[in-house]
Amino acid sequence: MYFINLFNSYFGKCLFISICVSAVACEHRDEEAIQTVIREQVEKNLAVFEAKQLARCHKEAMEEALIVADSIVIARALAAKDTSNFKRPIKPQKPAVNLPVGDGPIAPLFQKNKLQ
Repeated sequence: MYFINLFNSYFGKCLFISICVSAVACEHRDEEAIQTVIREQVEKNLAVFEAKQLARCHKEAMEEALIVADSIVIARALAAKDTSNFKRPIKPQKPAVNLPVGDGPIAPLFQKNKLQ
């Protein structure tokens, strides 16, 4: 009943006509235009993919180059560190010690009971 009332109304007729037109329009597709749109989208996606791949490869190459450059700098620094010409400092002479001359008894330096 509701379906019959829908066709009697203006909205129902417009809906039916739009469904019929869209069904007919689907049958008359322009295959060349569709292929052109598909081709453009594929080219766009490929360009984005290539840009991402190029950025990733550039980042990996820079990281690897940094590691190689660091190891070269370290190797050169170690090679430049020459210890063959290292001169030892001169050993100082022993100072002359003045020994006491007396044979008297030796007194203690600190007394045990200073308060008494």
